[in-house]
Amino acid sequence: MENEMLLDTLRVPKNERLSFLVHELSKIEDKTYIKDHLFDGLGIYCDITPKSVKFSRAYNTLPVDAYFFHESILKKFDYKSLIDSPVNGAVKLSDETKAQLITTIKNTMALTDRETDPITYMDTNQVWLYEMNRGISIAIYGIYPERQLPLQSYVGYTLFKNGVPAAYGGAWLFGKRADFGINIFEPFRGGESGYIMCELLRLYRSAFNISYFEVEPYQYGLDNPDGIATGAFWFYYRFGFRPSSKELSKIAAVENSKIIAEKKYRTSKKTLIRFTEDNIALNLGNEMPVKIADITNPVIKMNASKFKNNRIEAENCCVKIFLEKTKMKLPESSQELQVLKEVSLWAVSADIQNKDQLEIMKQMIKAKPTDCFKYQELLHKFFNMPVGTAVK
Repeated sequence: MENEMLLDTLRVPKNERLSFLVHELSKIEDKTYIKDHLFDGLGIYCDITPKSVKFSRAYNTLPVDAYFFHESILKKFDYKSLIDSPVNGAVKLSDETKAQLITTIKNTMALTDRETDPITYMDTNQVWLYEMNRGISIAIYGIYPERQLPLQSYVGYTLFKNGVPAAYGGAWLFGKRADFGINIFEPFRGGESGYIMCELLRLYRSAFNISYFEVEPYQYGLDNPDGIATGAFWFYYRFGFRPSSKELSKIAAVENSKIIAEKKYRTSKKTLIRFTEDNIALNLGNEMPVKIADITNPVIKMNASKFKNNRIEAENCCVKIFLEKTKMKLPESSQELQVLKEVSLWAVSADIQNKDQLEIMKQMIKAKPTDCFKYQELLHKFFNMPVGTAVK
């Protein structure tokens, strides 16, 4: 039976069908990814009729105490010093101001026909606002625990310029490392877009002690013709990002020297596409931080060799071992239970025996679902310990 025919049979009026479908799907709220799959399959299109002037690009703004006026456009600056400079603590928000901030962030997506998980599934208990330089303020926010990745923390952001939404995106945090994504709204591209990005990097570095930012190729051209046409690769290159591949890094260095020598020189489309073969990264430290694959690859290997790729058996066995070693009780929270499974697999596959490290991992299980700051702090503590084995 076709969808329309089924709804007719159920006698659902046409003007009530959207709410009917939303209510029906809410019955499987605990099965988040199945619900997503079913909703996407419906291919629903709908119109939004604003009931307030606030639901418009012109008025969907945050109130500001004082506007920043530009005397000139800041394009050349010491980006390293800026990113390394500390950020003041988060602004204390009243319930009313916080509610307005959340509404403005969500309306920004609806008004620009965009969507990102940290906004759709925002955990309103994890929302913070920071005042930066040159009229910039940045809101960062976590997402519902059941929507988070088990070991990384996905923390989204919306950046405002004089209260106007100017950019959005997020970062997947894991210890000193962050996979970073940025989307600058068209009216704010060019100009001080480089400064905008550096203020974002500065905030994540200061708030979460990040020293390594990585960007995926889509941001600068993979399956993204606009990224190739605008030479987006060089936008990142100017602010210290370099290809992870040694070969591509050498090519980029040669191209950059040509650009410096001849102002009219333009990198060919073929070469720009070549740059999208690998990620680019900004390393602000003196080492290569642990990445999530360093944790998951040994787990995959162990699952194949010891458990014949039976993931459930591997989880049950490793959880039992971890609980025995740490004297920890089985969590009642489903979110903590999911983290426990991942942490247990990590501990067993890396053969972690040190009691202090195991105690930190135990604390991670409690912190991960609800406190991204505490969880990051524990990861740093864990990886900075001189004893034991963090990864294999």
